Amino acid sequence: MNMYWVYDLPDWLFGFLTVAVAIAIGLTGFYATRKWVRRVHGDDHSHNDIVGFFLGVIGVYYGIMLGLLAVGMWQTYSDVDSKVDQEASALASLYRDVSSFPEPKRSELQTDLREYTHQLIEIGWPLERRESCR
Repeated sequence: MNMYWVYDLPDWLFGFLTVAVAIAIGLTGFYATRKWVRRVHGDDHSHNDIVGFFLGVIGVYYGIMLGLLAVGMWQTYSDVDSKVDQEASALASLYRDVSSFPEPKRSELQTDLREYTHQLIEIGWPLERRESCR
């Protein structure tokens, strides 16, 4: 079965389905093991201690996951920032190098570089932003 259909869902629907599936699994497990837990521990035993341990483990898990997500996002941001800086530096160097050429070619190459930069900033980046937000 092809799982790529998940990427075509809107973010709100994917989030809703993720939460709904997690709740369904939790409720199913709760109702499936309810009688067994009562039989093992008895009706007079408090389950708050056990639930406290589970909540502690879940809290640690979510804390570690949040930290790893933050590190991953910062790394992605740093990588993109570095690549944008490299491309901007390359364009500036190329423009400076072209400025030393003789006049018929200099203005033609400078115009081409300006058009490329305009195309990249005004058309390419907004198009990339729209494509990545899908």
